Amino acid sequence: MAEPTLIWLAEGSLAAASADAIMVRWQDSSGEVNTGTLAEVVQHCGPFGIRLVLSVSDVLVTDVALNRKQARHLQRVLPWLLEDQLIDAPDKLWFASGKPIAGHYPVVACDRANLQHLQQLCAELGLWVRGVSVDVQLLAALAPALVAVDQQRLVIAENHQGLMIPGDDHQAMLSVLGLDSLVEQPLSLGELFQVMAAAVRAGQHLELLQGELRPAEQRGGPQLSESWKRVFVLAAASIVLVAVLMVAQTWRFGAAAEQHWQQAAALYNELFPGDRAQALLETQFRNRLNQLGGVSQGGFMALMVPVGESLAGRDNSGLSAKRIQYDERDNALTVDIEASDYDSLEALRSKISAGGLSAEIANYRSQGETVTARLRVTAGS
Repeated sequence: MAEPTLIWLAEGSLAAASADAIMVRWQDSSGEVNTGTLAEVVQHCGPFGIRLVLSVSDVLVTDVALNRKQARHLQRVLPWLLEDQLIDAPDKLWFASGKPIAGHYPVVACDRANLQHLQQLCAELGLWVRGVSVDVQLLAALAPALVAVDQQRLVIAENHQGLMIPGDDHQAMLSVLGLDSLVEQPLSLGELFQVMAAAVRAGQHLELLQGELRPAEQRGGPQLSESWKRVFVLAAASIVLVAVLMVAQTWRFGAAAEQHWQQAAALYNELFPGDRAQALLETQFRNRLNQLGGVSQGGFMALMVPVGESLAGRDNSGLSAKRIQYDERDNALTVDIEASDYDSLEALRSKISAGGLSAEIANYRSQGETVTARLRVTAGS
């Protein structure tokens, strides 16, 4: 994951009431260190979030010596172990501890309400706070050192501890603290930012946002721009609209299918009024046809189809069927034919016989200009 932008807060920022009252420093991509308010830094932050760096003046940086058994209950005992170092009631403070160094656990204590208020201000500005550290701990690699930070002097001591002292009388303060031999190092703000960034990359710092104050949202990459967000919202809306249309279309097709089923049931009842079972209309209709004699059984349809085709031929315009009767027991079709002459009847019989059936002319009689006869058709032998 890409590195967050380091935002170094000035002394007193933790207790500031608004983002416009919090003075900060940050380093841009060219290496130049800029100053401004927390509200102004929003437009200079990248998509990978920020890490707030508190001034050592706003927190208590110390350490405690514990054995392994005591360390299991570190969070419970810290307020009592540091009671003589605290100026506020323990229940108003937030305690964060780190990994032990030679049996000493580094500890940072600060005002809980102020730290949560700072998180809230950043959230209102749209800043993704990935963590909070203390400047003297990020600069511990320089210890022991004395560096100038604007008009003040930052004392970096061993064991990740230190303090900020005013610049105008820092010599007297160093003398009181017994640090007369501490020589000021000529480091620029840009170089200090580089040391802090290296400490963040190496994990050599104590994270204040731990436990219940850990950021709820841990985003793993750059955030989408507003234009892309609108595109995804539009795409999601389109998908929802298509889903709604598909549901509506499915309902419409279901209603149409139900209507056609009702029509088919009505037709089936009209054709077979004695049969009220309609669960499987297609199967029942096929069974009815088979009962009448299907093609595969050589029954009614096997006889009727070729006879009908023969009667409908071009050369049979003078022929007409007056009555058709089917005998299921003998599988015989009897057709009463009216023709203009006997030759037409004989031609029809020959045509049916040529199709593989057996056709016989019976009951032939003449009636003026027409003749009638009964044609008996059976399956060929």
